[in-house]
Amino acid sequence: MSKISFDKDKIIEVSIGNKVYKPTLNQEKGTLKVLKIPEDEKILRMKSIEIGDSELPLVVEFMEKHLLSTMYGFSGVGVGAMQVGAPIRAFIVDIPKSKITSANEFIDFGDSSYLTSRLENGDSVIIEEVYFVSINNKLVQKSKIIKKFPRIKEVNGKKQLIGIEEEVINDNNASPDLIIERKPYFFLNPKIKMDLTSKIILSEGTPSVPMEIIDKKYNGSTNVKRPCNIELEYLNEKLERKVMKIQGDRHDYWKWFSRCAQHEYDYLEGILFIDRIKS
Repeated sequence: MSKISFDKDKIIEVSIGNKVYKPTLNQEKGTLKVLKIPEDEKILRMKSIEIGDSELPLVVEFMEKHLLSTMYGFSGVGVGAMQVGAPIRAFIVDIPKSKITSANEFIDFGDSSYLTSRLENGDSVIIEEVYFVSINNKLVQKSKIIKKFPRIKEVNGKKQLIGIEEEVINDNNASPDLIIERKPYFFLNPKIKMDLTSKIILSEGTPSVPMEIIDKKYNGSTNVKRPCNIELEYLNEKLERKVMKIQGDRHDYWKWFSRCAQHEYDYLEGILFIDRIKS
């Protein structure tokens, strides 16, 4: 038997048999403690339980009030309820986009190839970086405007990028035409299908696995091979049933969205990304 309920701070409590699992709230920061291995590995290796129909509104409220701010608090692009100690089938994905004024177009999260190509052409590029600080016990999104300058050297008659210099133009005061798009997607009781013919290798990471463990056991490698193209069936924050077909091999944004969704889905099954590293 399992049951999901709230405490006075709207922190979720998950009862499974005689055991109660409850995330820990940092009152000062307003975020939840993120579980880490090795100390929390037993919980992280649990398989999450399905959320009952009557419990879904409670879980949505918990995700909106606590889970989302926790993800933004560690500058994440995804977070699962299991990562904070609630073994339920729920996670959030939010891949940000930043806009470049000089080109008047978007660079998607992780699209370093496009940024590099601009710099290799000798173009200086202005981007916005987002970070979060705690002000009066509230998480506040801040940003800084950074100009990247390419260092070009001519080799055998061809220009070659040998380095990149950065200058902070403006801290905390974004120009009106520089935008960070944030659109969190809520996934409750998700099911996944994967196109196994579309696998690629990308680097992954999580605050739940310290880098010293990766350095020691996996020689510093964070590369994982997963499919680009997946299909997710789930309930959103409005408790509407949705089917999301992600063609990650067609667009860089969706490539990273697909990767993050699979990474978070693994938590529901008690799997960590290091289990998929080819050491």
